[in-house]
Amino acid sequence: MKKLLALVLVLGLAAVANAGFVLEKAGEQLQIVSDGDTSGALYFAIQGVGVAGGVAAGNVDTGGFSEWGPDADMFGVLGDLPGISGALSVGLATGGFTNGPILTNISWDGKYAAFYSMDEQGALTLVNVVPEPITMTLLGLGGLVALRRRMA
Repeated sequence: MKKLLALVLVLGLAAVANAGFVLEKAGEQLQIVSDGDTSGALYFAIQGVGVAGGVAAGNVDTGGFSEWGPDADMFGVLGDLPGISGALSVGLATGGFTNGPILTNISWDGKYAAFYSMDEQGALTLVNVVPEPITMTLLGLGGLVALRRRMA
């Protein structure tokens, strides 16, 4: 049991270490959030049924390079899967994205959305999934521990 808890802790810390941008729920919608310790551009894709829209927030440069839309093939990365993809950038004078939401009001079906970031070659890296599976795993493990203690 201790080994399992240690593994869950290590995986959780690894997820936090890669946290520059994350996709999270904001009421009934989704938003991309920056931790402020990021560069000046984000190439992204969000895959999920009903994923659409989005409104720039923070210091996103909407008059320049930033563009996104309900076209999973904007960069040709998600094929025929539903979702949005695009690029967000900040002005050259800023040091990076502000801490907090950078793209808000993203609609979705409330079931599943996967957030990917892309490097310059178009390779995808899965950042996180909403609802986040580690949270459900930790809740389940906590319930098992409580049940075991209660039965003993």
